[in-house]
Amino acid sequence: MPAESSAGRTQLKVLAAGLHKLGLMCGKVSAELGSEVTLPSVTTSEWASSAATVGRAAAASAADASSMGHRIGARGADYAKAATVYVDTEEGNAARFRGLTR
Repeated sequence: MPAESSAGRTQLKVLAAGLHKLGLMCGKVSAELGSEVTLPSVTTSEWASSAATVGRAAAASAADASSMGHRIGARGADYAKAATVYVDTEEGNAARFRGLTR
């Protein structure tokens, strides 16, 4: 599955192998986001109104990252499923085409 680079982006050709690879990449990103969500230690400074406010903001940020990780993981599973459906459809179409040419 060749990948081409354009303006700093990697383009994947839509093949079953590409969809499976994209699904695995999404799973990896999802796992990384899930493992790196830790609440930082909160220290107060002159500009911080309270440690509790900073703590709530940090917790909300961690929840957002976790949510993104879950969405990316679900998208990866969708890509893997699409690859399987793609292969099944192509095999079915090939069988029908062979039947027409006999």
